[in-house]
Amino acid sequence: PIRVRFAVQDLVELRQRGWVTRNLAESKGKKSTTDDDGWTSVPGGSLTASTAIAAASPGKGRSKKKNKAAKAKEKARLAAEAKAAEETARRKEINKEAQKLADSLRSLDNESERIRVQIDKHMSGPKQARARKAAKLQLKKNKQERNKIKSALKIARAKGPDAEEPETKVEVPKDIIMPDDDDDFFELPPLENEAKVKGMLKEFLETTRDFEEFSRSLGEMKLPSDEAYGAVVFFLLVYACETLSSSTKRKQLLDLIELLKHLLKNNDVSKAQLDLAIKAFNCIIDDIKMDAPLAGKVYDEVKSSIGVA
Repeated sequence: PIRVRFAVQDLVELRQRGWVTRNLAESKGKKSTTDDDGWTSVPGGSLTASTAIAAASPGKGRSKKKNKAAKAKEKARLAAEAKAAEETARRKEINKEAQKLADSLRSLDNESERIRVQIDKHMSGPKQARARKAAKLQLKKNKQERNKIKSALKIARAKGPDAEEPETKVEVPKDIIMPDDDDDFFELPPLENEAKVKGMLKEFLETTRDFEEFSRSLGEMKLPSDEAYGAVVFFLLVYACETLSSSTKRKQLLDLIELLKHLLKNNDVSKAQLDLAIKAFNCIIDDIKMDAPLAGKVYDEVKSSIGVA
């Protein structure tokens, strides 16, 4: 305040001229001169401005309060930084999970594209029909696995920062046409107990020619679905067109046709199950014709015999 500043200034000027209080002059035992206000002049007495201001200033208490407030502010800042670091670490851990899923998705997409390229470039012939079928089955499994990973990734993203879903880009030679995911290709699941069906057919054609025995053996397999029964009929059709298309095996071909007619008549195989087999076989007949030129003719004969248009 101005009043305090003027008082301090007067004090400094008095001390510079050698004036001190009466009590202080008497205690020092020096000759003094007293004025009306109680101040005494002492030879050689002096007081610097900094000393006087320090003696009269009340700022020391305020300085302690400022230091205390600064410490509290610093403590709060450090606590906020620690909390932010903890939250960042937590989010990084969550993002680590999401990133792992995104990497798995990228790897799966790359594998699927590689299989598609391999199918087009190296599995186009009839001799690779089985390999092509296995590759397409793997593509189907990859698609199911991809859906699972995408669902898990969506949940992980809800917990923390997003992990970018990778854009799969595979370099494909220009002369390769990538197949459409929505094409008309249809295939049945792999034949269950394939070795047993092969044995049943071999025994029927080469030894017994017992229709009832084949029907009983088929019923004992207790196949779980129409697709499974369709796979058995599909196997019989492939065997007829690939193995029995030669003129030297005409008798076995006719026996196999009679077996198919018996299975349908006896309701061991339904019309719906037969349709599934025909639909799947239509997708590979062109491949079979390349290895067995008479396969198309045999196939037409089989369909005509069992009443399929």
